[in-house]
Amino acid sequence: MCAHGALRAAEAVRLFNDLLEGQPYRPVTPVGQLLWNQHISATDNALFHKLTPKEALDRATEIVQRDLDKALRPPRGREVSWDFFFVLYVLILVAAAVVVYYWDTSERFRRLFGARFVKKGGDVEGLQSSYFRSQWKGGWLCASPWIIGFIVFTGGPILFSIVISFCQFDILNPARFTGWENYRWMFTKDALFWKSLWNTLYMVIGIPLGMALSLGIALLLNLKVRGIAVWRTFFYLPSIVPAVASSILWIWIFNPSAGLLNNALASIGITGPNWLQEETTSKPALILMGLWGAGGGMIIWLAGLKGISESYYEAAALDGATTWQQFVHVTLPLLSPYIFFNLIMGLIGTFQIFTQAFIMTQGGPVDSTLFFAYHLFNNAFRYLQMGYAAAMAWVLFVIVFGLTVVQLKLQKRWVHYEEG
Repeated sequence: MCAHGALRAAEAVRLFNDLLEGQPYRPVTPVGQLLWNQHISATDNALFHKLTPKEALDRATEIVQRDLDKALRPPRGREVSWDFFFVLYVLILVAAAVVVYYWDTSERFRRLFGARFVKKGGDVEGLQSSYFRSQWKGGWLCASPWIIGFIVFTGGPILFSIVISFCQFDILNPARFTGWENYRWMFTKDALFWKSLWNTLYMVIGIPLGMALSLGIALLLNLKVRGIAVWRTFFYLPSIVPAVASSILWIWIFNPSAGLLNNALASIGITGPNWLQEETTSKPALILMGLWGAGGGMIIWLAGLKGISESYYEAAALDGATTWQQFVHVTLPLLSPYIFFNLIMGLIGTFQIFTQAFIMTQGGPVDSTLFFAYHLFNNAFRYLQMGYAAAMAWVLFVIVFGLTVVQLKLQKRWVHYEEG
């Protein structure tokens, strides 16, 4: 089988070489999209003086050759048995069902795993429940659509992504187990991994800017003036414009010669930059674009502001507090749960940023807008390196999960919940 595969690969190489001479278009190759992207990357590196033309071409050649070698000489790892995968998934589901059953029916099991107990009338009573009580039957019945959907459409793909993250898998050929090779390559050889991670971390700057702007808008729109509902609608509308449509709009706004932004700057004597065509301004341009949708966060801030009783401000005013002191010592502490929520959601959204770069910059110039999710997308759907993309996805999950856990731990120090 291996000899037959090698013979077919050799025939494919000969056919490709025969077609190459005199072709007006680039022939399709197993790494055609990667080759094309590396052409663009090498050109950018040379034009922006990051590398000499020879260094840029040599680095691009090395990257393309590595993936071409994978296509022509597939790894010799053990082929994954999907029968074992399905058996493992069923065993996990059965184990989860057994744990839920015993948690629900056995007080000793709950006590063993740290279930909390409540006091009633001075006596400590266990959490009494029965799996076969009618309300539990109704609860499981109502939850069954979600449970079935999770088992069929979510749980299986999650386990599948874990398995293939340890494999060489390009969809066209069987997955072969290669151990930690994908993770080893990611952290030691893939320079674009660190570049994309840095680009994504840079975009975190937009989170506090967006939160501050949306809070400022919410404070203005919380005033009791005529027609305030209309103004709230106007400020909220940009946040519901589809991302593709808003990206196309902002391509025109950022146009260096005919764009609205540079024309506005020129009217006050300032020469605007080439926003999306320069490495130093491409990410700030996307952050500026993100501020346009601050109306989405404004709704959450308005809900928080409406929940603050006027009596707090009246008491602060009687004590001689200024408007700024009322904002710092009354408004912000009582809005801390909303700050916490917006911070977590902002971080999660930032680490998944993709559409703007995909539509507006294609990751350039010089990979300055190649974000983590975009790099993952390229490996999965353009280069068909599904195993490597799955490994990247799990690294992204660990990063986001870790940041969320840290915030949950730190919230006890600064998030204040009003006692009910």
